[in-house]
Amino acid sequence: MELLGEVEENLRALSVEARKSKQLSGVKEAAERGTLKLRNLKENYAGFLRQKRKAEEEASSSSNDDIPETNSSTITIPLTTSTSINESSSSTTFSFQSHDLLQPFLLACNYMDVGPRLTLLSLSGIQHLINRDAVHADDGPNVMRVLSIQGNSPSTEVQLRVLQTSLLLVSSKSCIITEELLSKALLVCFNLSQSKDATVKNAATATVRQVLSMLFDRVVREQVIARSNQTLEEKNNEINEPM
Repeated sequence: MELLGEVEENLRALSVEARKSKQLSGVKEAAERGTLKLRNLKENYAGFLRQKRKAEEEASSSSNDDIPETNSSTITIPLTTSTSINESSSSTTFSFQSHDLLQPFLLACNYMDVGPRLTLLSLSGIQHLINRDAVHADDGPNVMRVLSIQGNSPSTEVQLRVLQTSLLLVSSKSCIITEELLSKALLVCFNLSQSKDATVKNAATATVRQVLSMLFDRVVREQVIARSNQTLEEKNNEINEPM
């Protein structure tokens, strides 16, 4: 529920700020839709927790019923343990991913002239969603697009937040990280590393190193997987060869 509280606070603040400009009427409406979606998620999450507790209680009860009776001279250890919750009718995880939650923040970041306060609110909301794996897999490019836009902001605070969000995005577990997305993230960081502001320049340089390190680790990991698959395929071919 911590995620819901954080995002709700961001959406309310975004709606209040967007009311101050007719240009941002679409942002205000999207923030209101996001708030309604959030309420729906709260109800669904509460129901999910009730269902999960019920499944755990049933699994625990089933496990206790499987334990055989013992006498004073013999203790028998059962071979089976409690039933996994994954085998129950309810899922063990709940997804907070929703386009309606992300859309208001993306819309606000489309504008360069709305002021740093609104932009920082939006980037903060995006960060909360990324941190909680609440961004859809196919929304990565949309997030990167607005980061590219705000990377040109004259505000030092916004530039630093763009760097933070870029690093969070490329390390996200929920988004599909493509080569194009990585290259765009690196381009944003490279551009900001040319900043005359020492703080932004140092932060951008450090972010570039981190992204490159992650990219290198990814290449190594994919090579290991490829070699492993090749070895497995060769062994299968040897087994299937006629004697």
